[in-house]
Amino acid sequence: MFLAVYDLDNLFYPTKVLTHRDDINAALASSSIACERHESFAALDPSVLESDAGLLAASSEYRTGPSTCSSVLCLAGLPAYVNPSDVVVEPEQRCADAVRWLFVRGTGQLAVTSQDSLLVMECSAGDLVALPSQARHWFRPDPGQSCVILTIAQSAEGLVRRPSGGDLASRFPGFGL
Repeated sequence: MFLAVYDLDNLFYPTKVLTHRDDINAALASSSIACERHESFAALDPSVLESDAGLLAASSEYRTGPSTCSSVLCLAGLPAYVNPSDVVVEPEQRCADAVRWLFVRGTGQLAVTSQDSLLVMECSAGDLVALPSQARHWFRPDPGQSCVILTIAQSAEGLVRRPSGGDLASRFPGFGL
């Protein structure tokens, strides 16, 4: 995992790149974001993850509380040969509740805006990222990767991702394209 921090005025060159988990968590904490690594979840037998029901059963320890709701996101990555100018990016979104993203399969970048910065995390299977309510964010799978992500919130309404109205996702060039 790594974290790249950008000024919103300059999305081409990060002001900081962190690669050590302790440094990453310290930087994320100032934005009320938390990240944990769960090797045991990353090492699950792939057959367990073939169905939504298997995924939900395997992830029950991450879904705590009487009204916890979950949703499975399946995102197809772009082919590795794609032309960057042909890329249609996911728009910036917000969720009403705090949301946890449990990465089950694949890799990609989760981007979150925080005050005057853009925080871009490279996430992979086994990463659990907790976002505060109303955090503007988007996710891009790595080229050639399909991703499966379990999102967890306290209510079904909290899982609904609504466009934030911003254009930052379309202006950010991303990595590897």
